[in-house]
Amino acid sequence: LQSTTKELADSLFLKKVKLCFQMCDFSNDSNELIETKENILTELATSLSDPSFILSDTKPIYQSIFALISAHIYEIWFSTSDYYMLTDEYHPINFRHISLIYDIAIALFSRPSFNYDIALELSGDLFKLCIFLCRTIDDREQLKLAELISILYSRIKPLRHFFMKIITSTIIRVIYENEPFTSIKPIL
Repeated sequence: LQSTTKELADSLFLKKVKLCFQMCDFSNDSNELIETKENILTELATSLSDPSFILSDTKPIYQSIFALISAHIYEIWFSTSDYYMLTDEYHPINFRHISLIYDIAIALFSRPSFNYDIALELSGDLFKLCIFLCRTIDDREQLKLAELISILYSRIKPLRHFFMKIITSTIIRVIYENEPFTSIKPIL
């Protein structure tokens, strides 16, 4: 991605994002797909973090990144259901992928050229998802969530009031509805 021309960067970026929608079987550590996907995710995160990387701030680009983020972090909760809540952590290789997905999200929102007007309607849903995911018992994921929540709050100024309502209702749920206390750790 770094060596492509500006004209090709967008289409190549979208193709790489689409390749990363392929879910991996982490029970098979020798899976070639796992390594390939990890390399592509690393390249996407590195490219988005590089201020010299020129990527168009268009709705299709943002939609593909948001879809990639939500497909992966949301998938973890509902593909494993209650089993996930009984384990202390992700499969080690799986967490590397999830960590890279968080890095991609953080890099997108941290870009100087980030256009929140394009991402406004998607950002509210992502913020709600992040707050929901704060229930994780994995400290590494809680750190990533805290960073992402902080960046979303600081960069998407038109939604700050909405974000505060979500945070307030989450804290109230912990106090009055017996939600796990760990779920507010990243929020605080």
